[in-house]
This record gives sequence, C-alpha cells and structure tokens, in this order.
Amino acid sequence: MTVSFDGSNSVFQRLGKLFDFAKGLRVDRTAVRTKYEEVTAEFTNASGNSTIEFVPALLGSVRAVENTHANLMSFIRSDASNVLIEMVDADKTLDRKNVREAILELTKQMRDESTPETVDRPSAGYVTLPTDGKGTASSSNTGDGIFVVSDMAKVGHLTNALVFDMPSVRTDTLRTTVLRDSNYTNVLETNEVYEVRGDRPVGTFDAEWPKGSGLHGTGVVVSASRDHGSVPGENVLANSDFEEFDSNVPIRWTRVAGTAGTHVELVADPYRGTNALKLSGDGSTNPNIKQSLDDQTASAGQLYPDCAYTICAAVKRNATAPGVSLIISLRDSGGTILNNEVSGRACTLNVATGDITTSYQLFVATVFTPVRISSGVYADIRFSGNVTNNSEVFVDEVTIAKMYQPGSGQLYHQMISGATAFREQDEFSTAITNNCAATDGEIALEFERFFQIGRMGLVLPSATSPTIVDSANIT
Repeated sequence: MTVSFDGSNSVFQRLGKLFDFAKGLRVDRTAVRTKYEEVTAEFTNASGNSTIEFVPALLGSVRAVENTHANLMSFIRSDASNVLIEMVDADKTLDRKNVREAILELTKQMRDESTPETVDRPSAGYVTLPTDGKGTASSSNTGDGIFVVSDMAKVGHLTNALVFDMPSVRTDTLRTTVLRDSNYTNVLETNEVYEVRGDRPVGTFDAEWPKGSGLHGTGVVVSASRDHGSVPGENVLANSDFEEFDSNVPIRWTRVAGTAGTHVELVADPYRGTNALKLSGDGSTNPNIKQSLDDQTASAGQLYPDCAYTICAAVKRNATAPGVSLIISLRDSGGTILNNEVSGRACTLNVATGDITTSYQLFVATVFTPVRISSGVYADIRFSGNVTNNSEVFVDEVTIAKMYQPGSGQLYHQMISGATAFREQDEFSTAITNNCAATDGEIALEFERFFQIGRMGLVLPSATSPTIVDSANIT
C-alpha cells in the first residue's frame, strides 16, 4: 500500500487546501494593510504633520485583524504538519512521528512508484543564479579571483534524476567581503578569510516571502598552494600549481598519453608562481595526465559523497587554437567521469577551444559528487580529441575543492584566488532569484513555507512536467 498522492482525499490535495486557505489569508491581510495605508495617508498633510489620532479605533482594529491572521496561520501550519504525519503514518508506521520522518517516507514512496511521482519544477529551475554562478567583483578589488555559488540539492536517498536545485534558496543579494589577508598573523597569501552575508529574511507568511536568506558564513580562499585537502576551501590535489617537475612530468602526476618533453612539459610561463604545464599537439595526440586521490604517493586529498565541489583552472594557448575542448575531471577506476550520467552534475570542467585565448583566464565549474564514491578515483587532464598540430595549451593553478554551505537548504559558496591575491575589503555582490510562483513550483514552495524541509536537507522529487500538478491541488 502507498500513500495516495493525487486526487480527492490525497495527501497533496488535503495539504493543498490548507495551503490555499493560508494564501487567501495572506491576500486578505495585504489588502487590509493597503487600505489602511490609504486612510492614514489622508491624515498626513503636505508638511508631514499627522492627525492619525482622529481615527484611533481603526488602528486598533487593523492590528486585531493582523493578529487574527497570524494566529490562523499558526493553526494552519500545525494542522498541515498533523495531516502530513498522520496520513503517512497510517500507511506505514513511522519510527518517529515527526515531519522529517514523514517527508522521508513520502519522498521514498514517490520515488518508488513505477512512474515516479513528482511535483512541479519551473522550466527555469527553482532558482536563477548569475551566469556560471559567478558573483560580480567590485571595481575597486585588488584581487582578480572569483566568487561562485551553487544551488544544487543533495540527492540523499532519492535518485539524481529526480533532484535538481533547492527550492529553499531565497531571493537574495549576497555580499561577500574579504575579512583578513596575509597582513594578518596565520593568514597565508591566496588563502585569505572571507565572509558572506545575505539579506535580512522576511517571515514565512509574509507577502514578500521567499525573500532574504539571512545567510551568514565564512570561508578560506581556495588556491593550488594548499594541497592534499578534504575540508571545504582546501584543494584536494597536490602540485596542481605545477611548480615541480621531473623530466617534464609534474611531480605527483602520472603521464598517461603524449611524450614527456614534446606533448607534456614544463614551461616558465605561469599564471602565478614560476612554472606551468604545457600540453602540445601534433594532430594525432591527445596529451593526458592524471593524479590518484586518497593516495600518499600522489594526493592524499579525499572526496566526500553527495557534496558540491568546484573545479577551476587558469588556461591560455599560443597563436594556434587546440581545435578540441580541454577536459579536467574526476573519474572512477574505470575511467568514467563521476556523475557523468546526470545532467548538470558531472564532475568535469570543459573548456571549449573557442573560449581559450592567448591570455590566461580562470575557468570554473560547480559540480556534485555521486552518493557513492568507489576506490581508485583520480583527477584527469586531457582533451576531447587530438590537439591541432602546433597548438600549445598552458594550464596552471588547477584546484578541486569542496564548497562551503552555511546550513542545510542554503547556497554553497566558494572564493577562488586569481593571479593577484585578494586584499582586505575586496568585495563581490551576487544576485539570486527564487522562481517558484503560483501554479509553477507552488507545491515545493509551500512545503518550504510550512515545513522548511530544506533545513532538513530534503527536497521533493520534481519534474518540469510533473505527475502532481500545482493547479490541481492548490486551488
């Protein structure tokens, strides 16, 4: 037996009625407040003098109405939690009768249907981020690195195909500021300390919700000068600044294809530091190096499952374009890119030949590791095919690092160093938009409003063409 998902007396139909009741109260409260403001404006003259004391009963009445609405909202939230818990528990006795256990069982049953049950996800996604997830740097910044965010949700017990971004992410403008640079004791250059702050949050039953994350977090800038990492902000690779070579092969890396000194070699033309890696083409060779992870002879760095990571590299070329894409990826022991079967989550940075210029640029991808990571994982640098004859591609400052997340359901963030280190008070601004609206992601939005499942690290299975339609349940 399974919980009834759609139609009369189903869990989503019953919750939808409660959600719709609350929506009507919000509309009514907004209308009352608007009318009240129209009245009070009439009792304020051009000089700003108020005679609002002429209508004291009105002010008291409006406050009484708003308090009544607030109490009703609280009662509806309580009843919605009760409906969810009792309907799921009636179908399968829960170990603990609480919202989290009920959501876990509900999503499991949605997933396990022969055709998985899904709620609506807007065609643009639950969330819109800036292009490539990059924040906008202040024009006064000293450092030329980047700040990036990710809204991808943990998969948990669901399947990747049913999990995308997080509807719990609020419409927001993040402000990121470097707090401490290398002028401070115990702070290394290119590993500066930064802070991220979001807008003040509005109440969940406020007309402006979902606005303002209240996000507050700190982090350490990622750079290739910090090796063998495993925690957020630490590079999991070793010698990925390509400062050390042995016979033209980077130390701690293994040459897979291409001849050392011809296709793979040291070059004293860095993005930062002294040296860089040069990969050259002859029309019939795909230069390739790799580095094992969780390996004391290569990199002791480790990956965590079901987590957001950045893959970043500084890349340029000589006068001849490679004609193929540069691919920097994480692969399993069989050579398959991690999460390669999941759109938007594959652990790879693909730099198209047309994007590589004769000047170094930082390229970045935000990726998500799979829920299970087998032994034998390695980082890999190669091209999508044979490199054009006489083309030379320079690669430096490759980093792979776990991203920071201040709390479950909130954005992941990462600051990555450029050629010039950040300085105290360098800043970024990052605009975020939650796309959920009436009949377009509304069920997911209301589950956040009433149950805040994002804080539990949970999401409902979703699709842009869902089986559980917003308009049929919230009416």
